Amino acid sequence: MIKPSVPDQLDVRRACRAEESYGAVMVLQRLPRVLEAIEESVRAVAAEREVRVELAFSRDASGWHRMTGEVSVRVPRVCQRCLKPMDDVVTSQVSVAFASSEEEARQVPRDCEPMILGAQLDTVAALEEELLLAMPLHASHADTSCAGEIPGPEASAEPEAAVAKENPFAVLGKLLGKNESKS
Repeated sequence: MIKPSVPDQLDVRRACRAEESYGAVMVLQRLPRVLEAIEESVRAVAAEREVRVELAFSRDASGWHRMTGEVSVRVPRVCQRCLKPMDDVVTSQVSVAFASSEEEARQVPRDCEPMILGAQLDTVAALEEELLLAMPLHASHADTSCAGEIPGPEASAEPEAAVAKENPFAVLGKLLGKNESKS
């Protein structure tokens, strides 16, 4: 049975034994670290955006407690090219194996990220980390849809040609020429 909300704290071992699944929608406001990573000018709009969470807990044949699923949100950002608002879809595929120590974490199967924890999982912090790692550092429209002026190669070729015509040693040549004529 899929549960409609994700608790803030979760007993991972119990959730894995019961093979619990969560399919929830929450507001981005519940993930304050993600909100802080968004430009202040669009943060108020972002706080009300929906975060879609699908998580499944299980225990694999090797005995590892696992969390798999997907977290996604449409985040309002500011394009760094044209400085206009845009929506950035941030999605993270979750594949975690839980470990109780550093040494155990080194033995986690290669298809999973290790997560060291005690008895309880802070699901809010885990979801924040997944989204923060998936979020691009700089937001920008696709090249074809950005309304900003993006200089192309033909625009930058002209100033270089003008600079190439000016000889910085012309003054030196004139000075040398004058000195030679005096001798």
